Amino acid sequence: MPAKIDVLDFLSTNVKPASGCTEIAAVAFVSSSCYYALSLLSSNGNAVLDKNKFEKLELIVDKKLFKNAYGVTIPNTGGRKGIDLAATLGLCIHPGADVLEIFKQITSKKLDDAISCTDKVTITIDSSKKALFIKMRLYYDGHTSEIIVNKKHDTISSVVVDGNVIFVQGNNSLKHSGDSKFPVMTIEEMLNVVENISTKEENELQRTIDLNMALAKDGLSTRYGMGITPIFLSLIDKKILSDDISMKIKLYVVAAVEARMGGSSLSAMSTSGSGNMGITASVPIIIAGNYLGKEKKSILKALLLSHLITRVTTNNIGELSIFCGVNNKSAFGAAAGLTYLLGGEVAEIKNAINAVASNIMGSACDGAKHNCALKAMTSSMISWDSALLCTNGLCVLSDGIVDSSALVTLDNLSKLSKGMSSLDDIIIDIIKERT
Repeated sequence: MPAKIDVLDFLSTNVKPASGCTEIAAVAFVSSSCYYALSLLSSNGNAVLDKNKFEKLELIVDKKLFKNAYGVTIPNTGGRKGIDLAATLGLCIHPGADVLEIFKQITSKKLDDAISCTDKVTITIDSSKKALFIKMRLYYDGHTSEIIVNKKHDTISSVVVDGNVIFVQGNNSLKHSGDSKFPVMTIEEMLNVVENISTKEENELQRTIDLNMALAKDGLSTRYGMGITPIFLSLIDKKILSDDISMKIKLYVVAAVEARMGGSSLSAMSTSGSGNMGITASVPIIIAGNYLGKEKKSILKALLLSHLITRVTTNNIGELSIFCGVNNKSAFGAAAGLTYLLGGEVAEIKNAINAVASNIMGSACDGAKHNCALKAMTSSMISWDSALLCTNGLCVLSDGIVDSSALVTLDNLSKLSKGMSSLDDIIIDIIKERT
């Protein structure tokens, strides 16, 4: 019997709005949950943080989360960065239901309070952790709370208050989301799901278009990050670069990522735990679909296929890995979605996935930062070129890590990722030396 999937459940658990980098948001979420857990002891509920009662905050994170969180701009902070600042900001805001949009609650007063407390935060890297890991202990007014988040950015594993275990994974009293069951599916089965989406599922997929295009337009109108977007606009205006479909894909992807990494207050629609992956997996499809005059339903179907393939690559490689997510995860999703949009069938989609692997496989992540816009730009172009080539007769040969089966190719990428894991330690040593 063909594998099936609840599309609405898949989208609600894997495709979520995220304000700023998801790793830095996860840190704020955990500290917010720590304070919330302690505040439940008080008759005041989630009372406002009293800086005089705040003693210290101890934070242990895996090396990949540290790498992705240390250098990103925190939204609504005036361009500020820092894991310690994200941790103290969390103490000033409610964990809420929108975990990955937690920074939308920041006010100038909360920011000032958080900045004044960063000297009470200690950060330790636990290099033994292979998956996403955050362990935080808050000391406040003679009490302690300890929370662990493991594997997913917004999934709490345990809560301990004053030495007493009050929460274990599976209890949703702190409004976290659990894992989504994603069955092993062939590409043929994914396409069957894509071809039969309902109106409700289309409406949910429309949110990807709405959020990521709004973010791209913000990036086009405001200078963020290194300013790649205004340089491109200037070169187009001077007729040095043409305003064709390839340039539009490149420009809108860069604009959206620069806005997100540069502190825009707008949210990205993330996929498989990453806003940059969400942008790279969707914006090329949206731009190409509109440029080519494709029906909205075809664009939405292509987006779903992209989200599904990106989930497969993430399951293989992990939520965080030595590999750059936009290069080694969402680039495959975008290539599959673009190929589908161009009229490609199963063979062409598989070839496009293999073409991406032949081109860009194995590029390393050296932390989330403004420069991610360059990698996202490269990924979007490789995805587009792969889709064009494979819908016009390119057949990718089975060689190296590339297999005749595209899904085996993606599994081989997982083996490569594990073999390269020691690079993380080298990258983190370089970062520490600089900072």
